[in-house]
Amino acid sequence: MGSERRRHGRVTAKDASVACTSAEFAKPGSDSYNLAVRLLDTSASGACIVTKGRLREGIKVLVGVIFPKQGARVMSRATVRWSTTVESKGRTAHVAGLQFERTVAELSPSKPTPTESEKLRSKEPQRRHRRFTPEKVDIVCLPRGILTKLGVKTNSAKGLRNLSLGGAQIVSSEKLSPGDPVDLTLQFRYPATTVKAEGIVRWCRRDTLSLEPRWNVGVVFKQMDPTSDGRLRTVEAVFVDEKPAR
Repeated sequence: MGSERRRHGRVTAKDASVACTSAEFAKPGSDSYNLAVRLLDTSASGACIVTKGRLREGIKVLVGVIFPKQGARVMSRATVRWSTTVESKGRTAHVAGLQFERTVAELSPSKPTPTESEKLRSKEPQRRHRRFTPEKVDIVCLPRGILTKLGVKTNSAKGLRNLSLGGAQIVSSEKLSPGDPVDLTLQFRYPATTVKAEGIVRWCRRDTLSLEPRWNVGVVFKQMDPTSDGRLRTVEAVFVDEKPAR
């Protein structure tokens, strides 16, 4: 299975209804006919959904999505590209990534043009994905350089400020340059899972409020295997879409 990420922009629609069925799992009219629980996000080429059980990779399914606000309905045949199960504190979540047989333009609506105040709200480059801050996460950032090639691996990360499906903002003990490739490993304690990604430093700024030499670094994900991609979106669903009560 390839490790490419989606080429199309993702769109989240919390009010959307989703149905997913497969001849391999259920018969029409049965209680388990609809395998989908809810929709996490969509793009013109696929969708990410929470399912009642873990789906087998490679099976063919039929997906239907209804957008109440837009009054739009979309139906497409798809293939389960990846699936994962996360268990934590008695909670179990099954998540699957679906790839449509054909590109569905209706699932990639154009985003509204940002206002001038929104453009100036932050000095750092704007991300296309929602940011969130996971609880209790350990991060390892390994810049690729001469020392790394020689087998000397030093973790430059001191902490994680926030995260999104497209990248991360980390606190680094060393100055990194835009364009530097890095390897990231994120180990989440809740939900208990690990995500690995290859990234590129987009910007780096000295933290002038810290007495120790520290830099705030923006990293864009460039390569991530399907398993880590699914795990990351599961973490996002926990802390953004449906944050559980503590």
